Amino acid sequence: MNTVAKICLNTPAVDKQQLLKAASLCHQSLTEFMLQAAYERLYKVLQARDTITLSDAEWEHFQAFLHTADEPNAVLQAAALEYLKEFQQ
Repeated sequence: MNTVAKICLNTPAVDKQQLLKAASLCHQSLTEFMLQAAYERLYKVLQARDTITLSDAEWEHFQAFLHTADEPNAVLQAAALEYLKEFQQ
């Protein structure tokens, strides 16, 4: 079951008028217009957090690292523990 939650925003009247005008131009209600903008930003923020972009040189270095048979050293083990503390909560 999806529940609905209300969000109240305060904005200067002139900004509200601009938002209403833009929503009208898009044939949307103010709510639809603002939610669409919020969702677009939400996806960009989450994607930036969840995506790592590598240059070609970085990718080649990464691939080479993956194919080495070295045992994890102290720095790598410490980084893994730090990762677990930060992202496994």
